[in-house]
Amino acid sequence: IVKARLLIKSIYEEQKYTGEYYIENLEELFKLGENSKENATILLSYYAKKNNIAGLINLFDIVSEEEAKNILGEQFVEKPEINLPAGEYKNVINIEISAVKDATIYYAVAKENEELKYEEYKRPVEIRDLGSVTLVTYAVTAEGNVSYKASCTVRVVQYATSVTLDYTSVSLNVGKTKTISAKLKPYSV
Repeated sequence: IVKARLLIKSIYEEQKYTGEYYIENLEELFKLGENSKENATILLSYYAKKNNIAGLINLFDIVSEEEAKNILGEQFVEKPEINLPAGEYKNVINIEISAVKDATIYYAVAKENEELKYEEYKRPVEIRDLGSVTLVTYAVTAEGNVSYKASCTVRVVQYATSVTLDYTSVSLNVGKTKTISAKLKPYSV
């Protein structure tokens, strides 16, 4: 019933191709699986006119990459490339992202269960916090054509760079600014 109501309302508003209800209904139809090329094209055009990058990006959280290619055809932009593979890295890393010519790249970096907050890519993304993070990126052209997401999960770790041990103490150097020290109590027999 809900699907039918949304469809009827969208058909009623279709003559105008404007209005928030029309767009909201198309978004709901998309979520319900009615993700036709025509609906996707209308949504993409609307989001591009309104400079609604979040709308463009969220559209592809609903469909798979293959579905996105089928829906958009020529309007589909190849996803950005990330210069580092997923994996574990020592210390601070810088991740570079590239995309098709004249596309604007948006990215977000988040730890597990954190909300993604996108910003425009202008320089390599520096990851310095220890632990695992996921970088998610999209490309958007001036015409409003959008890529599917590219993502990479990296884990930044620090290992002890030096260990000093003598009869009364032990020191672990784990970077330029951190040293862990402990005094040892001599054991006598």
